[in-house]
Amino acid sequence: MIPMKNLVSLISLALLPSLVGASEVEINGIYYNIISERDAEVTFDNTKYIGHIKIPSTIFYRGKEYQVSSIGSRAFMDCSELISVEIPNSIISIGEAAFFRCFELASITIPNRVKIIGGFAFHGCSNLKSIAIPNGVSTIKTCTFAGCTGLISIKIPRSVTTIEADAFSNCTGLNTVDMHRDVRSIKEGAFRNCSGLISIVIPNSVTTIEDNAFNSCTGLTSVDIPNSVRSIGEGAFKNCSSLISIVIPNSVTSIGEAAFYGCTGLTYIRIPRNVITIGHSAFGSCSNLTSVRVEPQNEVYDSRNNCNAIIETSKNCMILGCQNTKIPNSVLSIDERAFNGCTGLTSIYIPRSVKSIGESVFCNCSNLASICVDSQNTVYDSRNDCNAIIETSTNTLVYGCRNTLIPSDVTSIADDAFEGCTGLISIRIPNSVRSIGYSAFSDCTGLTSIFAEGGIPATIKGNTFDNVDKKSCILHVPKGRKEIYEKEEYWNEFEKIVMSSNYTTNNEGEPSNSLFDIICELISNFFLFIKSLVK
Repeated sequence: MIPMKNLVSLISLALLPSLVGASEVEINGIYYNIISERDAEVTFDNTKYIGHIKIPSTIFYRGKEYQVSSIGSRAFMDCSELISVEIPNSIISIGEAAFFRCFELASITIPNRVKIIGGFAFHGCSNLKSIAIPNGVSTIKTCTFAGCTGLISIKIPRSVTTIEADAFSNCTGLNTVDMHRDVRSIKEGAFRNCSGLISIVIPNSVTTIEDNAFNSCTGLTSVDIPNSVRSIGEGAFKNCSSLISIVIPNSVTSIGEAAFYGCTGLTYIRIPRNVITIGHSAFGSCSNLTSVRVEPQNEVYDSRNNCNAIIETSKNCMILGCQNTKIPNSVLSIDERAFNGCTGLTSIYIPRSVKSIGESVFCNCSNLASICVDSQNTVYDSRNDCNAIIETSTNTLVYGCRNTLIPSDVTSIADDAFEGCTGLISIRIPNSVRSIGYSAFSDCTGLTSIFAEGGIPATIKGNTFDNVDKKSCILHVPKGRKEIYEKEEYWNEFEKIVMSSNYTTNNEGEPSNSLFDIICELISNFFLFIKSLVK
C-alpha cells in the first residue's frame, strides 16, 4: 500500500489532467513555457504527445533564442501512446509526474546534467526496461519509479544519499539493485512489493531501515544488513517469504512491529545483545521457525533454559515461540500472537506458572494436535484431557486444537479459540455452551460437521464461522430444533441443517439421550449396514 500522504498526492495528480492547457507556445508539436530571460521548459497542452519525441536543446520564440533547461511537471502525463523521448543535454531537471503513466514508454535517456527528478516522474511507466540515473541526482524522490513493472535492474549512483518513500515500490520485475555506499537513508516502502528482487546489499552508511522498506519482496532470498544499522522499522521485511536466513548485527537496538512477519522461509533467529525493543509480531507467522535464541548478554530479553523462545525478562512474558518451544515454568504470561501462524507446532504444554494468555496466541497453528495445562495451574486447565485451554473461573474455552473435545461444563468459547485450525474436521458443541466469540472457528476450512447439542442455539457472531464452507458443512441439531436453528441469526447461514438421531431435547431444550434410544439407534444402524452388504 502507498502511505496516505503519497496517496493524496497521487489522487491530486490524477485529477490535474482535467485542467486546460498550460503552454505559452507550441513549436513543431512540442509545448513550452518561457520561465526566464534565457530558459524554457517543456510542458503540456490539451493535445497528448504520441510516438517518438525529440526535444531540442534550444528554441526560437519572437526572435529570441531560449535554452530548453527543464521538463515541467506533468509535461507528458498520461501520454499513453508515447513510445520514446530523446532528451537533450541542456535539461537539468525533470518535474513532478513528468512521465506519469506513460504506459508505452520503452526508451528514455536522462542526460548527465540532470540534478533533479521529481516525485512520481516515471510512476506507472510499465514498459520501461532500463533507465540510468545521472550521477548528479542526490535524492530519488517519492514514487519516482513506482509501478515500473518492466524495470529489470537499477544502479544507484554515488551522488544519491536518500531514497524516498515508495521510490521503487511495485517494480515487480526488478531483480538487481546496485546501491552505492553513500546512500544514507532508505525511506518507508522504498522497495515495497518488488517481488522479483533476489538479493540486496544495504550500504554501511545506512542507520535505519524504515517501515515497509522491503515489504512483500517475495523473491528476496538474502539481505546483507551492515553494522551501521540501529533500527529495523515496522514491516521492513514483512512477507519476504523466500528469505531463508537473516543476520541481525550487534548494532541493532530496535526491531519494529511485524518487521519479519510472514517470512516463512526463516528457520533460525538470533537476537543480539543490544536489542532493547521488539515490536508485536516482529516474527509472527514465520511458520518454519525451529530455533530461536537470544544472546546471553542481552539485558532485556532471554531464551532461558534453551526454550527456543523470546522472553521479556523483567515481566517473565513470552513474546515469541516456535515449533520447538518449551515454555519454562518461570513464565508468567504469553503475549498476544506469540505462536500465531506456527504451522509446525504440534503440541504445547502450559506450565503451572502461566497466569495470563493473550489474544490470538495460537491462531493459525493448523497442525496443533495436543494441548495440556499443568494440573497445578490455578488459572487454566485441560479438564478431562480435552486438548484445550480452559479458563477455570469462567469455564471459558480459550484455545482449542484439531483434537479438542469440548467438556460438557464449558459455558463459552472465546474469540479466536480455533481460528485457522484447518485440521479440525468436526466439533461437538455441548448444550452448556451459551456463547461463541468472534472468529472462534474462522478459517477452519476443513470443518465438515458441527454437532450443536443446544436446544436453544448458542449466541454467535457474524464472523464466528468465517470461511467455513456453509454450503457443505453439515450442522447437526437436536430433534425438534431444526426450525429454531433455521431462524436463528448466523446459524441460518448453514445450508445443511439436519436433526441428529443421536440426541433429542426435553421441554427446556436440554439433551435427553435415553439408553433405550441409543440402543435402538445402534440396532437400527447395524441392520442397515447388513442390508447394504447383502445388496
